[in-house]
Amino acid sequence: MSKGLFDARRQLSSVTTMIKQDKVANAVQTMYGGLQGMLREQLLKSERDEFSQIITNAVRALNGNERIRTHFSIQISYTPGQESALLDTIRLLMETMDSVALEEADRMFKEREARKKAQLEQALADLAAGKVEAAKSVFATLTFEHPDDVSLLVEISEGLEKAGHLDDAILYMEKAAALDPDSAYIQNRLGILYRKAKKF
Repeated sequence: MSKGLFDARRQLSSVTTMIKQDKVANAVQTMYGGLQGMLREQLLKSERDEFSQIITNAVRALNGNERIRTHFSIQISYTPGQESALLDTIRLLMETMDSVALEEADRMFKEREARKKAQLEQALADLAAGKVEAAKSVFATLTFEHPDDVSLLVEISEGLEKAGHLDDAILYMEKAAALDPDSAYIQNRLGILYRKAKKF
């Protein structure tokens, strides 16, 4: 058995184990790599029979996985000798999984942004209502969770300035300036805050 076939056999044999460990994406990618490796090689009849059995087991494991059945609606079929067709099916499954992963990442980002906006609005409302400590606590949490969000720092600073908490407003605007030192808007706002706080 060549090195290429040995590697392909190892990859295809590991698919069932990966599925049992719930490493679905890894299993699909490994299946794809193993099939590619096998198709590049010339197989003896005994090797072909062995690979057919390994692939059959791998396909059974993939089809038995609930996430593949319910989320991707792809039924993987395999007939010995039709490895190229199986490769196309596995490629389709990989592309579908990548698309779903991107959609999921986008959904999570939008939810995170919506939660951040709602928390900021509530904290600014608390600040306006005189609940200063509650608002400051939320501001601290938000900036800890979103340490590189310059717009968030500016909004917090401007909210604190409006409520008359100039020293705190300066601290947040300075953090924004450190992250975006070339912003003329931030430098201008910082200058206004220094003047208001008589920090010349």
